[in-house]
Formats: sequence, structure tokens, C-alpha cells
Amino acid sequence: MNGPSIRMRRLREHPVLAETVREVSLEPRQMMLPLFVIPGTGERRPIHSLYGVDHWSADRLPEIVEPALESGIRSFLLFGLPSRKDPLGTTASDDSEPVQQSLRFLKEKYGRDIHLTTDVCMCEYTDHGHCGFVTKDGTVDNDSSAGELGRIALSHARAGADMVAPSAMMDGQVAAIRR
Repeated sequence: MNGPSIRMRRLREHPVLAETVREVSLEPRQMMLPLFVIPGTGERRPIHSLYGVDHWSADRLPEIVEPALESGIRSFLLFGLPSRKDPLGTTASDDSEPVQQSLRFLKEKYGRDIHLTTDVCMCEYTDHGHCGFVTKDGTVDNDSSAGELGRIALSHARAGADMVAPSAMMDGQVAAIRR
């Protein structure tokens, strides 16, 4: 018989372990590229805390989306930077804000050739940075905040999101979004 005299099957004896250590193949079609969108037109600004990553206005997104599509990446995750922040994060569900504008623009341009997911949270939209509404005594109002996250997700879906990604630290947010 030809072949190795010792066969290393130790890691393949248990099916769970075999699955854990099997060869992995990662391809561009399995990746999701984050897009950080900002208000305005003609905008591209570096994010200094993320080397090599930029903020983009909706009209300039093709400059990053086109090369990604050419490389096989078809899924994108949008994070928005609002035009203004306030204690209630009111711009998060505003149809004229960067996430909603970018969704409409990208869906109109690329249709079903791309898959768009959005970050659903309030921290970027509130002036205090919390994931939800803060009460007068300084606590987060979980239930009201979860309801607002549902409204934000709905605004993203109406603008063209294929999927939403709830990231707020809020109990019940997924149930609220599904309602």
C-alpha cells in the first residue's frame, strides 16, 4: 500500500471537533462591508480613529461600493452620522437623514444586486450617547427606548433596508422591532 505510514486522524474522530478544525474558506461574497454615511453632498472625510476608513455622503458611495462589487462583496452595513443630535435622538428615524438617503440612493442605483443592512441604535443620534431615552433621574427608559428602536427600524425598512441589525443595549429591542 502506498501513502503515509501514519495517518493523522485524531482531530477527525469526533464529528464536532472535525467540524471545528476543518479547512475554512472565506470569500468576498461572504463578507459585509461597513459604510459610514454622513449628511451633505460631495463629502468624503477620514475617520481618524479608524485608519483607512472614511465617512461618505450618499452621492459619493459608488466610489467605495463599485470596487467592492467588482471584488465580489455585495453586502453592506450602514452606520449613520446625523445632521444634529438631541436628547431624544429624533433624527434617527428622519427620512431626510444620511442612512435613509443612502438606502434610497443605493437601492435605486443597484437594486437587488446589493444587500443593505443598517445599524439600529440611538447612541449616535442622542447628545448624551446612550442607546435610548434617559429619564430625569438619569436612568434609561428601556420600554420607551425599545419602541423607538422599532420606529427607527421601520424607517430604515421603508427607505430600502434589506435587514436591520439592532445594536442598542436595550432589553426587548428585537421584539419591538419585529412588531
